[in-house]
Amino acid sequence: MNNFELTELLSRELRGKKVINTIKLDDFVVNLVFDCKIGLIFSTHPSTVGLCLTSRLLAIGEEINLLKENLFGHYLSECQKVENEPVFKFVFKGFEERTLVFEGFKRYANIILLGEDENILWALRTFKGEFRRGLPFEKWSLPPSKNVLKDELPLEKDFSEIYSYLLQKFKNQEKKSLFSRIETLSKKIAVMKSELEEGRNFLKFEILGKTLLGLKDIHRRGEKTVVVTDYLVTPPKEMVLELDPKFSIYENAQKWFKLAKKGKERTKLLPERIEETEKEIDLLKDKIAQIEENDSLDDFIKKEEEKQQKPRTKKKAKNTLLKDVVEIDLPMGFKGYFGKNARGNEVVSFKIANGEDFWFHVADYSGAHLVVRNPNRKEELPFQVEKMALKIAAENSSAPKDNIIEVISSKAKYLARVKGKLGAVYVSKFRKRKIDLNKNE
Repeated sequence: MNNFELTELLSRELRGKKVINTIKLDDFVVNLVFDCKIGLIFSTHPSTVGLCLTSRLLAIGEEINLLKENLFGHYLSECQKVENEPVFKFVFKGFEERTLVFEGFKRYANIILLGEDENILWALRTFKGEFRRGLPFEKWSLPPSKNVLKDELPLEKDFSEIYSYLLQKFKNQEKKSLFSRIETLSKKIAVMKSELEEGRNFLKFEILGKTLLGLKDIHRRGEKTVVVTDYLVTPPKEMVLELDPKFSIYENAQKWFKLAKKGKERTKLLPERIEETEKEIDLLKDKIAQIEENDSLDDFIKKEEEKQQKPRTKKKAKNTLLKDVVEIDLPMGFKGYFGKNARGNEVVSFKIANGEDFWFHVADYSGAHLVVRNPNRKEELPFQVEKMALKIAAENSSAPKDNIIEVISSKAKYLARVKGKLGAVYVSKFRKRKIDLNKNE
C-alpha cells in the first residue's frame, strides 16, 4: 500500500466520524479516538514513524487537553496527502475548522494542530530552526526541499510494530525502577557488612575493659597509656593500650564495654538484616525476569490504569501526629520536632521526617529522636542551629548530664526501622558530635 492508497483508506474509514478523545500514550505516540470505536495512532518515534488504524482502544496515558478542546465533537471532513512529501493533513469541521498535520520526517516527525489561518495552535514536539517549525502561534510551513524525504517512506504501520514499541517502553520503565531499587539495596548491604565487620572488632573491647578493671587505682585520670597482659593471644603477652586522659581508667573501661555491647548488637542484628535485604534483591531480580518474559501489553496497561485510578490516601491530621511529639522553634527560622516517648520517636523518624531532614539522637543511651526540617536541602546546618539541636537531643536523653555527651547526627534518608521495636532505628550513615551541657555557650 502506497501513501496515497493509505490516504484513501483513512478517508473511507474515518470521514464523517467525530473525535471523542485525544490521548498521549507517551512522548512520541498520540491516539486520536473516534466515535466509531476506531483509534488513529500517530507515532513520531524515529524507530516507528507512521500512522495506523486500530480497533484496540488504549486507555493509557494522559489526555491532551488543548487538542481535545479543539477537536472534541468535530468530524473528519477530509484527509489529504501532500505530494512528494511524507506529510498528511486531516481537516476537521465543527464550530471552527481545524487541521491536524502529521509530518513523517524520520527523526523530525511531528504532529501539529493548525487554526483556520494555518497558525500553529499546538505541537507534540516544538522545533524552531531553518528546517523545522513547531512553536505555537507561528505560521506553519513545509520544510525546505533539501529536508524532504522520498515519498516511498513507509508511513503505514502495522499495529504490531507500535505494540512492540509500547510494550518495550513499559518493560523498560518497570525494570528501571527495579534496577534502581536493587542498586540502593546493594549499597545498603555494603554499609551493613562494613558495620558488621566493625562490630566484630568491637567484641574484643569487653576483654580489654575487664583487663583495665584488674589494674590498681582504676579511678586515676590523666593516663594516656597503660601496659596490660593480652590474654587474647597464646601465649599471653604484654601490650600497650591507649586511653583517653580526660577520663579515669574505670571510665575508659566503661566506654569499651559500651563498644563491646554495640558490637554484640550488630553481630546479632545485622546478619539477619543482610539476609533479608539479599532476599529482597532476589525477589526484585525475579520480577525483572518475569517482566522480560511478559509479552502482553494489556498487563502493563492494566497496571497503568490502576495507578491512575488508585485513590490517594488521606494524610493524618497534624494534631494526631503531634500527640506524642514536641514541636520547637530553632534559631534562624528552623523548625524541629522530637518524640516524648517511643511512639513519638516512631512518628518523628518515619512520619514527620523527610529524606533530607537532619536527625539527632544521643549516642549509647536512650533518648528522644530529634528532626530538624531542611526544606532547602542543605548539606550542613548552620553552626548555631546544629549546636541547639545537639543540646536538645542530649537534654532529652538518659545520658548523665555531668559529662561531655556524644550525639549522633544523620539525615532521615539513612534511617531504617528495627523490626519489632517501636521507635527503634538502624542508622546506616552518621557522624558524632559532642556537647558539654555544663557550658552555657
